[in-house]
Amino acid sequence: MFWFFGTRDGRKALRPAGKAGMATVLLIFASAPANFQAVAATSTPEWTFISSPDWFNTDIADLSGATEGVPAAPGWADGASGGRNGVTPAMEAVYGQIVAEMAAGGPELFVVAGDLINGRWYEEPFLDMFAPVTRRPEAGISAAGGVYYRWYRSLLGRYGLGTVIGAVGDHELGDDPWPAGEEKSVFLGDMRSAFAREMVDVLPLAPQIGGVPVQPEGTAFAGSSYAYQHRNVLFVSVDVFLQAAIGTVAHPIHGTVVPSVEGAHLAWLESLLAAADGEPSVDHVIVQVHTPVLSPVRMQTSSGLMLEGRKLSGFWDALRRHDHAHGGKVRLLFAGEVHAATATQARDSDIVQLVHGNPPRAPDSSAIPAMGQYLVVAIRPQQLDIRLVRFDLAADGSSVFWQPSQPATIGVTYASTGRTEGTLSIDSEGAVLAVDGSGLLEIARDDGLGLHLSLDENSAAGPFANTGSLGNEYYAGNVRGTPVSIPGRLSRGLRFDGVDDFVESGRGNPTGSDARSVSAWTRTTSSVRQAVFSYGSRREQLASWFELQLRLGKVQLSLGPDTVCQPAGVPAVNDGEWHHLAVVLPKAYDNICPDTIFYVDGVAYRPPATATRDPILTVPWDNFLLAVNNKANGDFYAGDMDDAALWGAGLEPGEVKALVTAALEPDLGLSLIHI
Repeated sequence: MFWFFGTRDGRKALRPAGKAGMATVLLIFASAPANFQAVAATSTPEWTFISSPDWFNTDIADLSGATEGVPAAPGWADGASGGRNGVTPAMEAVYGQIVAEMAAGGPELFVVAGDLINGRWYEEPFLDMFAPVTRRPEAGISAAGGVYYRWYRSLLGRYGLGTVIGAVGDHELGDDPWPAGEEKSVFLGDMRSAFAREMVDVLPLAPQIGGVPVQPEGTAFAGSSYAYQHRNVLFVSVDVFLQAAIGTVAHPIHGTVVPSVEGAHLAWLESLLAAADGEPSVDHVIVQVHTPVLSPVRMQTSSGLMLEGRKLSGFWDALRRHDHAHGGKVRLLFAGEVHAATATQARDSDIVQLVHGNPPRAPDSSAIPAMGQYLVVAIRPQQLDIRLVRFDLAADGSSVFWQPSQPATIGVTYASTGRTEGTLSIDSEGAVLAVDGSGLLEIARDDGLGLHLSLDENSAAGPFANTGSLGNEYYAGNVRGTPVSIPGRLSRGLRFDGVDDFVESGRGNPTGSDARSVSAWTRTTSSVRQAVFSYGSRREQLASWFELQLRLGKVQLSLGPDTVCQPAGVPAVNDGEWHHLAVVLPKAYDNICPDTIFYVDGVAYRPPATATRDPILTVPWDNFLLAVNNKANGDFYAGDMDDAALWGAGLEPGEVKALVTAALEPDLGLSLIHI
């Protein structure tokens, strides 16, 4: 691990180093390339493509049979939808506008890393529409695939984007989770087959790449994982949804499914990447899966599904061993699921993970404005230039369409012109891969400082800036209640009343048992149980969270309804003085309570040997919160707080002590950023 130290005028121990600091981070991998705008102005791209996961993430199609090449739904003539079609003229006009804008530069492909549809094809209205005679789910799934996937391809094809390179998302398989015995678990194979037939079999796949079959023959993924070469790029789409026996719970969150790539499926991927390295016609390999591997990533309105094992998985190891640093050609990992955009790199690889989907649909709630986004990727033999384009969406309520899970769904009626909100350039010409990002595609480090709320603003009304790598897109600190701005431990801080004051940021991650570190300065005299920093889920289907608490003035972690992790011998800190608190999950993955290290004023304390060994299983279904539990309805903090931060790595003891030491000498103006 490394720290960047630099003198600054500010006094915050965690204050980021700004553009100069980010350049230093990138130089770990490369010297800085020319920026995107300069490259675009001096060289015409050889060819381009569009990428947009989660497009639509809703069941949208013409069910009537009036669209050429798209059959009518079997129940359409019987009025199974009550007269509503699966798309309205207003929606077609809006989506036509968006796709026409995508197609304006002449892209040659449309790439989508999963969640093309909603896919809840197991509810009663679905059978009325797609299997009205047999009432057999298998028949309905087959018929629905023929309607929804063909209409999807038809919409894009009208504007010249007829070649669609898709990957399986959880919605293609009924939507996460898959409880044992439920119909979507029982018929998952049928849904996978419908995707393979309608989205993969229609592609002109070559039989082999460098002697390796383009599909993992003899596996359950023989139809849904595949490689497709277009010009000098090999696209590798990987179906990561590994199902155990239908009645077997394989994962505590996902039920019968584990998001993983294993066995013969993984061996195929490894062989394919090796073959691509030796194939002269391939300059770049782009792998796409639906589930992100690296975290933290920005999230909104998502279950936050992630690949099991993360960086310790065989999947990531296969990609890493074929990156540029190892003489390979894997440049990008595309992912979706989280409905936001983040460009992330890990310390052990120069591959850039790009998650970038956001469904172009009506708002889920008035609190979250609707927005769609896509990537424009320009390809040259030794360079990839990428723009993130975003557009606003609105719905006036006049456009109502039918889908199986919600027969009266509000459709979009307006889309703004797209605007560029991030760029990324990847240059593979030299021995070291050169990566340069800006805007929402500025590179984040998976083990770096993701959230940092210094609480320095003079006004307690907020919002408070997040100077961590996740930035203010969804992750600014929004004030709830009426906390008071006070002189803090470092600069300014907040005083919470213990009744209804708290600060709320974006959807919480790292997830599961991933490594992380949390720290904050606190000052309190209260002995009641109170939350300092929390996120996770208190929802009925899975109550699992990560909550740094004080109880009787002593630090502890609450991990679920009946799971508390407490260090031995830790002193009370409710003496009305400032204290620095930190908690560290040190392992990259698979942390449990006995692994956890607690710090008070830089001194380490550990749980006893008898502490619970239940796995830590943080779920990112609710937001980051300061001064309240992750349900935002209890354990309110009474006292002062300053400088809350979260890293995607386990800080070393010296690093924690450095935070305390730097804070004790604010006149030094030290700036620390974990890189």
